[in-house]
Amino acid sequence: MTLLGDCLLREGDPQAAALQLAHACETHPDHAEPRYLLAEARQALRDPDGAAAVLRQLASDQPKQALRALRRLRALHLEAQRWDEALEVHKRLGAQFPGELSQAERAQGTALQYQVGLQKVEADQFKEAAQTFQALLKEDPSFVPAYLYLGRCMILQDQEAQGIEIWLEGFRATSEGALLQEIEDYYIQLGLPEDGIAVLRRVAATSEHEAMAKFFLGKMLYRLEIL
Repeated sequence: MTLLGDCLLREGDPQAAALQLAHACETHPDHAEPRYLLAEARQALRDPDGAAAVLRQLASDQPKQALRALRRLRALHLEAQRWDEALEVHKRLGAQFPGELSQAERAQGTALQYQVGLQKVEADQFKEAAQTFQALLKEDPSFVPAYLYLGRCMILQDQEAQGIEIWLEGFRATSEGALLQEIEDYYIQLGLPEDGIAVLRRVAATSEHEAMAKFFLGKMLYRLEIL
């Protein structure tokens, strides 16, 4: 039944394959391969929930298969852009198999947290998004986009001082000029360029990244001259 289901799947008949493979899973519940194929068939039938259910059950029923099953489940959620679910599975992988994850695979967690944060921003859930970006920065203090969005989230919650400080904190931690550019753009759009210049002057006078800070200060002064 498993072989027939696999053949039907490869020949482009996922509906018939799913029926055969479901029967194979019932007949041989201790066999892992029919379940992987059934998940693949359900995914081909555009039933990601059904595919995910198969993989979750396999990871639960057969601990020796959990690493492979959870990786498949994470990939399924990634393909469907289900960032929250993918991150949840990724955290489970990290908790259960800390020694099995490669460096690249671990870095995927940062990307997933970032996507979850962006999703919350798009839904105007700025408080929740801020919490996500804060958690990300605790794990990776060098991740510049998280500083940018965290500052924006704070400002969108009428916490301007905290937002500016977050951008400055990010610059102190990374020396990334994009964070000073964000400050420059913010004050110009707000119609308060003098305040922005004052902030950049203070940074240029106190930052260990003096050259970068002075560059952005000069750029802002020049920008105001030609406006």
